[in-house]
Amino acid sequence: MPGSNPMFGLNTLGGAWSVQTKDGHTAPDGNIALTLGSRGRRQLTLEGAGSKEQGLDWYGAANLFKERGWRNGSPSDTRQLFDKLG
Repeated sequence: MPGSNPMFGLNTLGGAWSVQTKDGHTAPDGNIALTLGSRGRRQLTLEGAGSKEQGLDWYGAANLFKERGWRNGSPSDTRQLFDKLG
């Protein structure tokens, strides 16, 4: 959303991002993905969601990433978690 807008606060002179994440109503399933690559690259992604008839919904995602790096002394190790309850 370009430009300043008082709805987003005093420090949004350059603009603001509006992000909509998945939820249990729009993506009511799960997913598992495993990726392997060179230089010890490994990635595991988990995703799960669901909802109840009473209106309750949930969504969760996890991402684990690790590699040795393309040069000595540059390994990567990332662990991310996202949960949403609505």
